[in-house]
Amino acid sequence: MRQAGIELNCDQRPLGVVSELITSTTTAQAECERAGSACAAGMLADKDADSVREAITRNLDCADVTAATARLLVRGLSIERRLPTLSMRP
Repeated sequence: MRQAGIELNCDQRPLGVVSELITSTTTAQAECERAGSACAAGMLADKDADSVREAITRNLDCADVTAATARLLVRGLSIERRLPTLSMRP
């Protein structure tokens, strides 16, 4: 499984390494979620927020998908292994 540039091949790595990878990945995802939400909030404060409505929606959607992916990774790797990978594709 590939997450944010980190290879997560959990079947072939010791548990400690997997835990560290999940921790670093979910930390990066939390930062990404906060950045997307903050960007959307900043655009909403703009006097002409209607002109950037599509960008606001994209930022909020991205933040939601990133947060959901992080929750799935933390919950456990018995989930559908392709889902986090698919959600992180550009």
